[in-house]
Amino acid sequence: MYLSSGEESDRFLERLNSVLHPIRKPEMFVTMAFLAWDGARLAFSTAGHPPILLYCSANRISKELSCPNPPLGLFSPMAFSTDVVAACKGALFLLCTDGLLEVTNKANAEFGTEGMKSVLSSTDHEPLNSVVDRVLAAAKAFGYNDDDKSLLLIRC
Repeated sequence: MYLSSGEESDRFLERLNSVLHPIRKPEMFVTMAFLAWDGARLAFSTAGHPPILLYCSANRISKELSCPNPPLGLFSPMAFSTDVVAACKGALFLLCTDGLLEVTNKANAEFGTEGMKSVLSSTDHEPLNSVVDRVLAAAKAFGYNDDDKSLLLIRC
């Protein structure tokens, strides 16, 4: 709601943290990642969340986008950082929960961001639902994790 209000995204995490901190239980916290386009720039931030992956098919480069913020709700008041990224036409952004990254094989290795990058690099210009299917299939073939597995793809 805050991002859709047209206000600057730089204060988004601080405002959200100020709401969550007084209502959370002591053992709870919230991780978060966001992208916000204001018509001129693409801002992003992470708060205790895995990096946002950016894949540009034009140059076949994957990049991890993150900010050194703690999870939301732990401290108040708290300042959070945001950053800005340039995205090429057709750029693909992948936001996911740690349940996908922490899929572990029999050798106790994790699928991780490298596994995600590998899948993204082989999906140039495919429809997003096909990319989702390929990411989930690759993680399942790699190993097992009973944690939540959520995924969001955004293409420019």
